[in-house]
Amino acid sequence: MVTLRMLNPAASLPYRPDRVLVAGASGAGKTTVAGRLATLLKLPRIELDGLYYRPDWTPRVKFATDVERATEGPRWITEWHYPEVNGLLARRADLLVWLDYPLRITMASLVLRTLLRALHREVLRNLA
Repeated sequence: MVTLRMLNPAASLPYRPDRVLVAGASGAGKTTVAGRLATLLKLPRIELDGLYYRPDWTPRVKFATDVERATEGPRWITEWHYPEVNGLLARRADLLVWLDYPLRITMASLVLRTLLRALHREVLRNLA
């Protein structure tokens, strides 16, 4: 049985988490927060986009199996945004960080990120 409780964001954690999910809308900063928490908590980071996509942005057939294997370990952090593995990740995680910003903030973040990527001609994963 899973026990859920809301923690005060200003308070210290009652324990050091070993398996962390970072959730939120597109543009909320899941990737940025997961990267910073990985460094802070010294957790290996699992990049789900890297497991999900093949070249030309086509989904991988073995995605769920690969996520299951990657999260068997005792310590990890990842984003929570692929419905086909959300249940598995939720059962295995011991902390869920939910980024809940107003729509105006996430939309501004998405627009800025898109403009900067276009300006710098950033090549995204698996685009080729």
